[in-house]
Amino acid sequence: GQGHGLTSSGVYGATLTGTGQATFDAQSAWLGAGGERRDLQWQAQMRSTRLDGAGTGARATHGGWADVQWRQGELAQGAGVYALDRGLSWLGLPLASDVTGGYWRGGWQTRRWSVDGGIDLLRSPSTGNSGWFAVVSMRQRLTSKLDWGTFASMRNFAGRAHSVASD
Repeated sequence: GQGHGLTSSGVYGATLTGTGQATFDAQSAWLGAGGERRDLQWQAQMRSTRLDGAGTGARATHGGWADVQWRQGELAQGAGVYALDRGLSWLGLPLASDVTGGYWRGGWQTRRWSVDGGIDLLRSPSTGNSGWFAVVSMRQRLTSKLDWGTFASMRNFAGRAHSVASD
C-alpha cells in the first residue's frame, strides 16, 4: 500500500512542526503464506514499511512472525516466533514493535471444563530488556445456564505485574 501526505501523529520517529503537523509518505508491503492439513495449521507473515519525510528521514522497518497450531483430541496447542523492528507501522499506523520472541499456547476442552494457558519469552532489541508473560484461565460449566471461571496473568518484562480475576 501507499500513502501520501499523511500526518505524523502517533508515528514513531516522526516529529511535529511548530504550527501544524508535518506530513510524510509511506509505502508498506505485506507477504503471507499458510496452510493446513488434518489437525495442523501453519502461517508465516512479513511486513515492511518505508517512511519518507516528517522528521522520519528515509527509513524502513520490518517485522515477521510464524506459527503452527495442532490438535490432538481435546488438547489444542500452538507455538510461534516473531521479530518486529522498533517503530514498525502499516502506512504510518503503529503496530506492535521493538520485540523478538517466541510463545507456546495450549488449551484443553471438554463439555464441562476448559483450561487455557500460554507463555511468551520476549526481548526488546533496543533496550536489551528481556522477560516473560504468562496467562492461564479455567472455566467450568455447572449447568446449561451457569458456569464459573478464573483467570490469572503474570508479567516480568520491564517491570513486574500480575492480575487475578474470577466470575
